[in-house]
Amino acid sequence: MRNTVRRRVFPLFLCFFLLSPAVLCAQEDNPTPIYTLDECIDIALKRSPGILTADEEIKRTTAYIFENWASVLSVSADAEYRYAQPTSTLSAVTTGDAPYDLYSAELNASLPLFTGGRTLWGLNIAYMGREIAREQYRSAVSSTIYDARTAFYSVLLAEKQVEVWTEEVAVLGRNLETTQKNFMNGLAPKYDVNRIEVELANARTSLIQAKNDLTIAYDNLKNTLDLDLDQLIEIEGDLIFTRRDKDLDTYLSDAKAGSPELRIKKLTERIAAKNVLVVIGSYFPTISAFASYDYSSINDMNISFDDNDWEFTGGITISFPLTGLAVTTARKKQAQAEYEEAKIDSLNTAKEIKLSVRRAYFDLVEAKEIIDLQMSNVDLAEGNLERSELRYVNGVETLLGLLDARLAVTQARLNYINAIYTYEESLSRLNMIVGDDRTQSERPPVPGTSDR
Repeated sequence: MRNTVRRRVFPLFLCFFLLSPAVLCAQEDNPTPIYTLDECIDIALKRSPGILTADEEIKRTTAYIFENWASVLSVSADAEYRYAQPTSTLSAVTTGDAPYDLYSAELNASLPLFTGGRTLWGLNIAYMGREIAREQYRSAVSSTIYDARTAFYSVLLAEKQVEVWTEEVAVLGRNLETTQKNFMNGLAPKYDVNRIEVELANARTSLIQAKNDLTIAYDNLKNTLDLDLDQLIEIEGDLIFTRRDKDLDTYLSDAKAGSPELRIKKLTERIAAKNVLVVIGSYFPTISAFASYDYSSINDMNISFDDNDWEFTGGITISFPLTGLAVTTARKKQAQAEYEEAKIDSLNTAKEIKLSVRRAYFDLVEAKEIIDLQMSNVDLAEGNLERSELRYVNGVETLLGLLDARLAVTQARLNYINAIYTYEESLSRLNMIVGDDRTQSERPPVPGTSDR
């Protein structure tokens, strides 16, 4: 029986021995990727659906500009073949009683000379449409950078919270062991044991929540980077406070001049104003120049280039929409109402952006004040904990006092790291609002701006 077992087990050990190096090599060849903040931002910028969509919109509006220019000058070439059966005396004399073939070619061109400004304003609207697409691209870039930064710092915050509660659980576990020994030796009451057990259970609950928050934060980051949620990744960074903010007036000024959302509303208002002018242009006559070159031949498919066989026609046409004046008047009222709506929307957006800047800025100020306060408070709380532990060992401090000192340290650390996260989130939000998260040299270029 033993020999049978050995014969079965030995091949398994042999396979494990042979495959282990291959498994280890595979693990070494596919290490868990580690991303820095800048790498996360770069990946998000390359894969963001919002940026890719905005890029396509720029291409579409650029093609629309070319379409408008191409429609100004109309050139067409026509060729026609007809089979005819003579029915009149004249045609019978000319061609005989037999059927005949008629070949013709024509080249036409027309150019509007005056359209009441409709052509000019239409081209202007097309260019402003592309400007809106470019601002939408800038907005998508700023939003993507904000999402990547906040997702990255959310992971750092969750990791710090796990670290704090892991240490808290470990310390409370050691305190529980010590208190249980003291209770067994008659040096501590049962109340102390129960109290530490309660605190330990609460700390473990917070640790479970922190670990879950870390998992969710990593999933959010992977989703922002367009990575598979099952893929394992790590990040490289730390929650260290570095002041990089400006004053409120500077942010308000930057938002007024560079906010993509506000600039889109301003461009929309200008387009609405141009649409009013386009409609007003419909009241005026349309003056166009035209020219045509015609050739026709009977029973001869070969086109002759002799000037005598071609006929040139040219002139100027003037058309006035007499029956369309009522419709134009109604369209003018509609365009004027749309323009007024665009102005109201633009003013309201400016107020909302100003309010958003102020909210983000005061969140930033609050975070800075908490950071300054908690930097010294953490050291103070840790010093109080050391003295409380010493007093507890010497029998001077109560367990309640020791637990309170321990809780104060934990709370101070959590307040500190939460304030750093709030500072980074508020700063990123401000930069997103004003559309200026990176320096101009680092920011990805807006497509289609080479002609500006």
